[in-house]
Amino acid sequence: MNEIKLKLDPVRVKMYTCIFFITTAVIGFGSLFLEFDAATILRNIITVMFSMGIAVIVMLQSDIRKDYLADNAEHPARLMISYIVCLILMAVLNILSSGFLPNECIYLFPYMSAAVLFALFSNFEIGIALYTHFILVSSLLCGLDFGLSFMNLFLSGIIGCCLVRSAEKTFHIWQFIGIMSGQYIVLYMAFHFLNIFDILKEGIWFAGGLVINLTALYLILYLADKKMIHKYVRKYQEIMNPEYPLLLELKEKAKSDYYNAVHTAYLSDRVARLLEADCLLAKAGGYYHKIGILRAKSHVAKSLEIGKEHQFPEPLLQLINEYTGRYETPKTVEAVIVMLSDAIVTSILYMYDKNPEQKLDYDKIIEAVFKKKYESGILQDSGISLKDLHKMKEYYKSEALYYDFLR
Repeated sequence: MNEIKLKLDPVRVKMYTCIFFITTAVIGFGSLFLEFDAATILRNIITVMFSMGIAVIVMLQSDIRKDYLADNAEHPARLMISYIVCLILMAVLNILSSGFLPNECIYLFPYMSAAVLFALFSNFEIGIALYTHFILVSSLLCGLDFGLSFMNLFLSGIIGCCLVRSAEKTFHIWQFIGIMSGQYIVLYMAFHFLNIFDILKEGIWFAGGLVINLTALYLILYLADKKMIHKYVRKYQEIMNPEYPLLLELKEKAKSDYYNAVHTAYLSDRVARLLEADCLLAKAGGYYHKIGILRAKSHVAKSLEIGKEHQFPEPLLQLINEYTGRYETPKTVEAVIVMLSDAIVTSILYMYDKNPEQKLDYDKIIEAVFKKKYESGILQDSGISLKDLHKMKEYYKSEALYYDFLR
């Protein structure tokens, strides 16, 4: 029987070990500082060790699957630093609220933003596990049960993690903030409606906390948008400019391949928007999937070579390597979109090159392309659903007027 060996990133293992012991130390020393009794201190430490242990298991599982959001797999320190900073700030505020300031000052900590930050720097599962652990630590350090406030903060953070889950496909900062602030206010009112005499006092702290939360949330989302989610936007815009040297060279040296690229990019962009996929990646893939034809007939390796020379974004290089399915099967929706768009455009252009006057049955061509790709098993690793394939097929069929211009 063959042994299955799971390879774990040693850097991440050290990171998880580090945050495990730092968290335990913070809760231990915090409890001592607040002069809790021995039983409470022991309870806090044991609870946090189990809670952090669950979060570490979730992180190790994600490390094995390599299913991180954006480029987090390449930057493990992001999560560690953000977690430790949030942990220290939370501990200080909770210690102050337990001994020096009113308990309501707990609202001033941006818990909601912390949840979003954890998910942005890892993935959906880690974000939920780490945030649940985080507010549990906060509750224990306060020396009181959050009760309704705990549930309010918990649900708000989970909703934030859910929104982050689709951030790579649909990411609009103000829409995100609007949803988060709206549900936060609704939950607060729902949980505190019956405590009418406490609303004014808590409401002041709540309003201050909401302002801090939204400010922190905006800064986090803005930086994430520029540095993680949409960090390649400028590069995509640069290389998709019709005057970009590579496109001009393709147009001059291989005009038929240039027009193939233009038509493939058009269809890929439209289909990606339909499926709420990364339309910039799909469109750029349409333009450059065969750019290696400038150097060799076997173009994939040369396309990658040219792409690296021109500093193409990593997702685009991966798409170029995947879209044919010969070297690596498509792993993303965008690679499937470019593959099918190219196959349809290539088939129609080939038939019109043979006889420009013939009347083609576009629906029949599209059905044949989809059937061939599906039956070949090339789509099995892409994660694309039959429902999305059907939507794609119907869209391609709706572009009959566009295909008429390919004669």
